[in-house]
Amino acid sequence: MRYYPNSINFIKKRVREKFPDANPKQGQEDIISHLLWMFEEMQKLNDSAHAGRWMGWIFARAESIGLLTNEESRMLAKKDSEEGNV
Repeated sequence: MRYYPNSINFIKKRVREKFPDANPKQGQEDIISHLLWMFEEMQKLNDSAHAGRWMGWIFARAESIGLLTNEESRMLAKKDSEEGNV
C-alpha cells in the first residue's frame, strides 16, 4: 500500500520549489533531507498506524518550518483518508 500519496506529493512539491538541491538523507540536522528520507522509508512500513504517526510528525515539522499551514495539513490528511490512502 502507498501511504498518504496526496500529502507526500504536495509536500515534496513544496520542498522542490524552496529547496531544489535537497536529497533524501536520514538525520535531523537537515530537516528537509530528513523529511524526504522519511517519505521513502514510510512506504516500506507494513503498519498503517505506524505510517500515520510518521505522517503526523512530518506534518508538524513541515508546519514548523513554513512548508505548510495547519489548514493545508488537515485538508491533505482528510483527502488521503477519504480516498483510503492511510
